[in-house]
Amino acid sequence: MKKFLLLIFLLIITSVEHSMAQSSDFLLDGLKWFYRGQYVHEEYKIDGSKTLNGKDYKLLTVIRGGYDSRVLLPGSPLMNDVSYDDYIRATIGIREDNGRIYVDKDEYLSLLTEEHPWINVVEGEPLPYETTAEGELVLYDFTKKEGEVYLQMDGGTTLTVTKNHILKTEDGVTRRCLTLSNGFEIIEGVGSINSPGMLLFWLNMKPEYNDYGAMIYFRLYSTEGSYVSILAQDIEAIKKKQSGHPSILQQGRRWVYDYDNDLMKGTLTYSMEGDTLNQGYKGYKIQMTLKDNTDQIVKSCYAGALFEKLGEVTYLAPGKAKDEPLYCFDTNLTRMRPNGYSLMIVNSDNIKVGDKYYNRFLLVNKRDSVPLEKDSLYYWVEGIGSSRGLLEYAAGELFDSIKFVACYDGEKCIFTKDDFTIDSDNLSMYDGYLEIGGLRYYVDLSKETASVTHSYLSTDSIVVPSSVRIWGVECNVVGISGYAFINCTNLKSVTLPQSIVSIGNYAFGGCTNIESVTLPQSIVSIDSYAFSECTNLKSVILPQSIISIGDFAFQKCGLTEVVLPDNVKSIGASAFTECSDLVSVSFPRNFSSIKSGTFNGCTSLQSVTFPEYLDTIGGNAFAKCTSLKRVDLPASLTMLENGVFQRCENLSDVYCRAMTPPNTFGLAVFRYISPEATLHVPNEALQAYKEAVRWAEFKYIVPIEEDTDVIMVQKSAPDTHLLFDLQGRPVKDAPKHGIYVKDGRKVIR
Repeated sequence: MKKFLLLIFLLIITSVEHSMAQSSDFLLDGLKWFYRGQYVHEEYKIDGSKTLNGKDYKLLTVIRGGYDSRVLLPGSPLMNDVSYDDYIRATIGIREDNGRIYVDKDEYLSLLTEEHPWINVVEGEPLPYETTAEGELVLYDFTKKEGEVYLQMDGGTTLTVTKNHILKTEDGVTRRCLTLSNGFEIIEGVGSINSPGMLLFWLNMKPEYNDYGAMIYFRLYSTEGSYVSILAQDIEAIKKKQSGHPSILQQGRRWVYDYDNDLMKGTLTYSMEGDTLNQGYKGYKIQMTLKDNTDQIVKSCYAGALFEKLGEVTYLAPGKAKDEPLYCFDTNLTRMRPNGYSLMIVNSDNIKVGDKYYNRFLLVNKRDSVPLEKDSLYYWVEGIGSSRGLLEYAAGELFDSIKFVACYDGEKCIFTKDDFTIDSDNLSMYDGYLEIGGLRYYVDLSKETASVTHSYLSTDSIVVPSSVRIWGVECNVVGISGYAFINCTNLKSVTLPQSIVSIGNYAFGGCTNIESVTLPQSIVSIDSYAFSECTNLKSVILPQSIISIGDFAFQKCGLTEVVLPDNVKSIGASAFTECSDLVSVSFPRNFSSIKSGTFNGCTSLQSVTFPEYLDTIGGNAFAKCTSLKRVDLPASLTMLENGVFQRCENLSDVYCRAMTPPNTFGLAVFRYISPEATLHVPNEALQAYKEAVRWAEFKYIVPIEEDTDVIMVQKSAPDTHLLFDLQGRPVKDAPKHGIYVKDGRKVIR
C-alpha cells in the first residue's frame, strides 16, 4: 500500500508552467484535515462520493467535538471516555475542477441551521464566496494570478492576490500557493493554513471568533490506517504571525556577517530563496555565500532550511532527514539543544527598530561553565535571529569567529549589529539558575539575591560565599535551598556566611560525615530534614536569630547538647528524634509547646531544662529516652499527650509543679517507666494528683517542699559538712532519701 501511495504522489507531480491539478489528484478517499479551535476540535475527511444536480462530488464528512463535553478528535487520549454519538456530524459534497474547489450553495446553507449549529460562522447570505451560474460556491480558487482580485468581501473589502508561487515539496509534489492581501495563505489541495476558520468556513468567520482555530495537520490515510503526512502548521506560530510578531521566515531576507580567524577573513551571507516542505511543514530554503577579503566567492551552496512549528524555529541541515530546534522565542529559562549544551534566557524585553517592535532575549550559552561577565552574553531577536550567527548553534572556528553586520529585506537594511544592544543595560528581569565556583545558585537580579541550590564539589570542606557577582551585579547569598547538599557524603565541614537567613528542606540531609556547621547570626529558619541523618554532626550552635526549626530537622544527628535560643518560637515534630548521643537539652523560658516526637529515641538524654511557660508536651516527645532519670515539669503545664515519657525505663522522679494535674491524653503517657518512680507535686494538690487519671498510677506520690521553708543555719566554727537536718545539726553519711539543709536552703533527696 505504501508503494501504491508513493506511486500516486509521483503521478500527480506537475510542472511550474501548468500545475493544474485534477480532482482525482487531491480529493482522494482517506484525506483528513484536523483543526484545533478555542472551544472545539474539528475533523474533515473524504470518504466516498455522490452525485448532486448532475455533478460528481466527493463526500466530505465533518465531525466536531467540544472541550466542555470532553469530546475530542479520534486518536486523542480522551477518546476512550466518549463515543462517536457525542459528536456533531455533517456531510457535504465537494469537488475540484481546473484549480477551483466547489460546493453546492444550497447544501452549504443547509449546514448553517439549528441542526448543525456552527455558532462561529456567519449564517445565511451573503456568503463571502463567489457564486457560479450553476448555483455552486467557489470555496477556493487557485487560478488567480498575482495582482488580480481574489474576491469582493461583504462590506466592500477587496481581497487581492499579492503572491502566486509554486510550493515545491521534498517528495517531489508541487502545489500552487496563493498569498492574499489579508495575509491568508491558501495551498492547492490543502486549503488555508493560517485562516482563523476551518476548511469549509475559512472566510466566513464571525469577527469575535478571529482566533477561533487553525489547522493542526493534514494527512492522507491508507485503508490500512497508515498515512503520508502532507502538510502541518502549528497554531501557536499562526497566532504569533496574526498578532504582529515578526517572523524570521521572510522570502528575500538576507543576513550579512564579518568573519576573521586564523584561516581566512571575509564576509558570510545567508539568504532565503525558495520554499520547501519537510515532515509536512512548510519551510524556507537558505542559501549561503562565503567571500574572502577580496570579495571573491569562496563557496556558495544550499545551507539547509528553516521551519516555524511547535512554537519554535527549527533547522534542517543539508542531507539530513530530520530538522533540529534552532530558536525558541519564549521565556523558558533553560532549553536543551541537540548537541547537548543549554541556553538560558537571562532577560527579555521589546525593542523598537525603525517602525517595528521586536522581542529580544539576552542569553547565556552554557557549555563547560556559565560565563559571569556581561560581554559573554549574546542576543536573540525575534524575526532576526542570533547575534552570534543565523545558525549559531553549529560548532567550528568559522561560527565562533563571525560577527553580525546587518539584516536586509531585499536591499533595505532592517537591523544592524548596534540594534541588538539598544538600551540593554537592564538585567533585572532575570531569575534563574547559574553555576558559579562549583555551586549552583538560583539568582534573582531584581532583588540582587542568590540561593545555593546544588553542589558539584567533592571536597570535604565548603565555605559558602556571602555574595556572588553576576554580569556586574553583586547578589547576596541569602539561602541554602532544599536538597542543595543532600547526600554529599564527602562533606565534613560547612561554613555559612552572615547573609544566610534560611536553610531549606533536606539541605544537608544524609551528609553522614559532616562534623561541623557554622551557622550565621542572621539565620531565621531551618526547614524540615535540613540536617537529617548527619550522624557525625556532634555540635551545632543555634544562633539567637533562629525563630523556627522544622520537622525532623536534626533527626539521627550525633549531637551531644542542644541549647535552644530565646527567640525560637517553633520546633517541628521529631526535630531531634533518635539523636542517640544527645545528653542535655535546654529550652528558652518563653517556649510554650513541645511537639510530638521531638526527642523520641534520644537514648543518652539525661538532663532537660523545661521552659517556665510550657503549656503542652506532644505525643512521644521523650519516648524511649532510657537515660532520663528525672524531669521537672513547670507549673504552667496543662497537657501531656499520649506516650510522652513511655519506655523511659530509668525515669524514677517526676516533678510536676502545676497546682491542677495536667490533662493526659492516651494510656501510655508514663507507660514502662521505672516501677518505683516517685511523683513529686505541690502539697496543696497532693490529693488531686492521687485521684487524677494517669497521675494516680504512680506508686509514690509525695509533696514538694517549697523553697520558702528554709532554715538558716549559723555556723560557729569552720565546718566541712555539706548537709544539716531540719534541726540544724550537721549530718554525715546521710541516707539516700530525705529532707536536708544545704548551704542555707532546703533540699530533697
